[in-house]
Amino acid sequence: MRSVIAMLAAAAVVAGGGAASAEPCDAANVVGTWSLVSVQAAEPGVQAFYDRAPYEWMRFKADGSVHYVASTRDRANRSEIEAMLDRTDAQDGVDYVIQWLDTGVMLMLRDGQPFQLGQCQIAATDDGPVRAGDLIYTNVEGMPSLRRIQRRLTP
Repeated sequence: MRSVIAMLAAAAVVAGGGAASAEPCDAANVVGTWSLVSVQAAEPGVQAFYDRAPYEWMRFKADGSVHYVASTRDRANRSEIEAMLDRTDAQDGVDYVIQWLDTGVMLMLRDGQPFQLGQCQIAATDDGPVRAGDLIYTNVEGMPSLRRIQRRLTP
């Protein structure tokens, strides 16, 4: 499995891509809670899911764990969002963890198994729907096209 992960990481680094005015993410600059701004997915099931539940929040912790929840309705209250993330994490029985294969290249593990490999950048400037500070996540080349824009929730 390590050789497959190493090969995928090398492909991700070679693939490049993303926003022109952005810096690669790392373990420190993704920590926090993020709200989904937009998602574009080539996989019909993924796009259909977000058409039904267009609101999503993700929380990246310093220990590499990730929690997320999608919803059919928006939540404006930060404490409600954090409580919802806590409840979902306690109930779903699934563990998501990020391994950084290189700066800007994250492998998400689901219950210890490779789940998603992508490139992550933090936007440096506003550009269309992207605002400075937004997280831009794209799948690596060779995987179905996916582009997520997420905005950090402020305290």
